[in-house]
Amino acid sequence: MEKIVLCIPSLEYGGAERVTVRLANCFCEKKHVYVITNRICEKEYLLDSKVNRININSKNAFVFMKCFRNKMKELNPEFVIVMFAPMYILIYLSMLGLKFTQIVSERNDPKHFAGKKIVKFLYQYFLKKADGIVFQTKEAKEYFLKNDYIANRVIYNPVDVSELPQRYNGKKEKVIVSIGRLHYQKNQKLLIDAFVLIHQEIKDYKLTIYGEGELREELELYINKCNAQDFIELFGNSDDVLNEIKNKALFVLSSDFEGMPNALLEAMCLGLPVISTDCPCGGPSELIINNKNGILVSVGNKEELSNAILYLIKNPIIANKLGDAAYKIRDTLDIKKIAEQWLEFCYQVKEKVSRC
Repeated sequence: MEKIVLCIPSLEYGGAERVTVRLANCFCEKKHVYVITNRICEKEYLLDSKVNRININSKNAFVFMKCFRNKMKELNPEFVIVMFAPMYILIYLSMLGLKFTQIVSERNDPKHFAGKKIVKFLYQYFLKKADGIVFQTKEAKEYFLKNDYIANRVIYNPVDVSELPQRYNGKKEKVIVSIGRLHYQKNQKLLIDAFVLIHQEIKDYKLTIYGEGELREELELYINKCNAQDFIELFGNSDDVLNEIKNKALFVLSSDFEGMPNALLEAMCLGLPVISTDCPCGGPSELIINNKNGILVSVGNKEELSNAILYLIKNPIIANKLGDAAYKIRDTLDIKKIAEQWLEFCYQVKEKVSRC
């Protein structure tokens, strides 16, 4: 049975980590799968018992590279998938002279890299030395590759349909929901501002924001400043968030930038009407056909966002039609189909490399 190695810094709660675990858990049905990390966190996504977890716990880059190189020689995998592009700097250098097929995936908007400039430069330089690259969106691909001189493919994030609640078909609660880390990227202030405008006209709806982060105190103070604490709630994290939101009126994503937002695609898979900013690097616009299975609004525009939410509140028949259309994305994003796209691409790259 062939061996596959997936590399990511950790398995703590996050979009790239969730995708990595879902792919590993699906791959292990037919392959020997190894997930290599460089730290273990308190709260992590769970790997299938058939997946081998290897943690190289070293903050010293040279020690990590030596351990990783030795492990690759020992495992002799079919291919190595790196799910966090900056990590590929170390992975690439670790495998100099080794002939294993290397696939790298960019998991966020490359224009908004939050690390040091030298790290951004290096990972973008080494990324183009990979044998193949997987992007989440066409916009991210166009940022890096002006043509197809490197094997590449756009593959969307998967959902595990078996983990999703059944669609709720009863009377919806008058609650607008959003899910995301409390961070500037998610721009929850925009959503708060938009909902304050809505409350001036419609009093019986509430806004619930799920998630935790470094901006909790700042956002709590902002909600109080807006005198909105009676109708806007920062709920925090939930272990069963999809069951909690499935009967709500609609879902809103207010981010300034995203990769392929898991919260948005999961809300669509629940059949919720969705509204999202049309943010780079194009994830929402690839999921949403505007006014067909959701609504896209301009980034940072509170009036446009407020008007879109009001429109769906006032037009429940249209909102239900959008939710019906959004629900169909379940089939497209099913983990088995997405995992097959990954394996198909990896084997195409491996065959291309073997011919060179």
